[in-house]
Amino acid sequence: FTLDVNESQLHNFLIVGDTTQFRVNTLLATDRQTKFSIRELSTFFRLSQQSMEFLGLNLRAGESVISDTIIFRFNGQEQLSDFVPNVLIHANLHNTIIRPKDLALFAPGADKLTQPVYLSGVFNGRINKFRFSQMEIGTGRTILRGSLDMDGLPDIDETFIFLGLKNFRLDFHYISFLFDHLVL
Repeated sequence: FTLDVNESQLHNFLIVGDTTQFRVNTLLATDRQTKFSIRELSTFFRLSQQSMEFLGLNLRAGESVISDTIIFRFNGQEQLSDFVPNVLIHANLHNTIIRPKDLALFAPGADKLTQPVYLSGVFNGRINKFRFSQMEIGTGRTILRGSLDMDGLPDIDETFIFLGLKNFRLDFHYISFLFDHLVL
């Protein structure tokens, strides 16, 4: 990413050893290549050779909203260049809204979604093997509650999906895109 920063307010900037941290009160920026815009960012940010942390996150990017906490853990920042197998993610998501056109910039095939996706829950693991617990995912009139384990991404055709649901509502009209890859 190469960002053109339009406005920022950073406070309590501190560098100790390999750790840089600061409070972001405001950040407005645009990705130079995709023109994807960060319309609002506030968080406590910390970067070291072991992690990149966004605590108390409030992000409005494109037409999407992501909040509360995202922590990336790794063994040296060079592992960020091979993100999927090397970077552990811990995220507490609350009232997160992902718009399909925003997601399509990062996840091929996301353009098949017709409605925004609403997320809350706790994500732990790597992109290629994770667990999403205390999960609530909604799109259209579909709401899934419970837990989701996935092993094998980014190749959806080679991915095992374990879904434990309780107190949920399905409207197949809004999730029909999933059945292109479903093997029963």
